[in-house]
Amino acid sequence: MSSASSASQDGRRATPLAGAPADGRRLRALVERNRTALARYVARIGVPPSELDDVMQEAFMVAASRLAGLEPGTERAFLFATALHIARNTRRGMRRRQRTADEFLQLPGEPLPDADDLTDQLRARAMLEEALE
Repeated sequence: MSSASSASQDGRRATPLAGAPADGRRLRALVERNRTALARYVARIGVPPSELDDVMQEAFMVAASRLAGLEPGTERAFLFATALHIARNTRRGMRRRQRTADEFLQLPGEPLPDADDLTDQLRARAMLEEALE
């Protein structure tokens, strides 16, 4: 039994990245036709410019890995739906990191001792040193 047939036997599906030459052409066409529109869409749904390229790359990678299983003509819809899910995850992660940073900044710091406390500490240290001599 080949590894491909054993993978399909136990329920896993092999998902090569554009394995066949036709898939490679199909992927190139998908990227060329949709790159600009996808960038506008991802920016419009709230992905900051610093994350735009990463979200687009991940969406194209997912589309490439699933391209063989997609019906011809559904690639664009799949690509944009995938980008939406990735964008939501990205925005959620950014909010989570921002919340963590905000909580860290709001942690109360160690209170600084006032002048009387410092004076008392100096006196106590001097008394301790005198007693130890």
